Parts: sequence; structure tokens; C-alpha cells
Amino acid sequence: MPKLRVMICPKGAYSLMIDPSYKPELSGEARWNATKPIIEWEPKVMK
Repeated sequence: MPKLRVMICPKGAYSLMIDPSYKPELSGEARWNATKPIIEWEPKVMK
């Protein structure tokens, strides 16, 4: 059965996740806070 997980993240978060040289001034907790999802939805089937 296919599974789908939905995460809504802040603008620019994807670039921060895939490119370590993007915004190098952000590191550690500051970088995590800039990329963490605002909200996340996971179907009951996946739990």
C-alpha cells in the first residue's frame, strides 16, 4: 500500500536541507529551526 507523508516547511527550507553551502552563516540549532516543518501530517496507516 502506498504511503504519503506531508510536511509544510518555511520558504527556503528545501534549499537549506539539500545544499550545505546555502546560507553557511546558519549552523547547528539555528539551521534546524530554519528547516524544521511548521506542521506535519502522517496517515494513521503509517503509525
